[in-house]
Amino acid sequence: IAGAGIAESAWRRSRWLAALPSISAQDWLDGVARLVVVSPHPDDEALGCGGLIATARAIGLPVRVVSVTDGEACYPDAPAWPPAHLRAVRRQELERALALLGVDADAIDTLDIGDGRVSEREDALVAALAPLLHPGDRVLTTWRGDAHPDHEATARAVERAAVHCGAEVAQFPVWAWHWLSPDAPASPLPGAQRLVLT
Repeated sequence: IAGAGIAESAWRRSRWLAALPSISAQDWLDGVARLVVVSPHPDDEALGCGGLIATARAIGLPVRVVSVTDGEACYPDAPAWPPAHLRAVRRQELERALALLGVDADAIDTLDIGDGRVSEREDALVAALAPLLHPGDRVLTTWRGDAHPDHEATARAVERAAVHCGAEVAQFPVWAWHWLSPDAPASPLPGAQRLVLT
């Protein structure tokens, strides 16, 4: 992905986005035992559903966040940011960001699957997720069509792990906002709905 992406103003004018069915975030969370967010990299949870996490915490719903990787490969050509340093910094950033959303550090699991390697370790991710998911959970993760290999592999792994415990899965786009067309004639996100935040 090159450039600044698509301007927010273009998304605000998008007819297909405005036409998606909407529901309040609180109503969408009604009856959920626990919200579990499985994030391929530290920041995907905040970018993709930070408002929903904050809403869940505000209404007293338990939230657990699973960080699949530490995002340690995001600056491969920057000598000042070697993977070990990035891993430590991004874990701190994850804890701080989630604290602002109302999630305590003891509700964060870091799996260290390997940034950029999720698809080759998909079976290991399914095995790691299995004991973390419970019946009654609503599990959020990145969209399986997001056009980022770690995001798509995480979505597939979450779907597989959730089947075994009866948890419900929903997905959110992150990178797709850079390449989807706000002017598409119809929604490119089948079955999507908008969650209205306070």
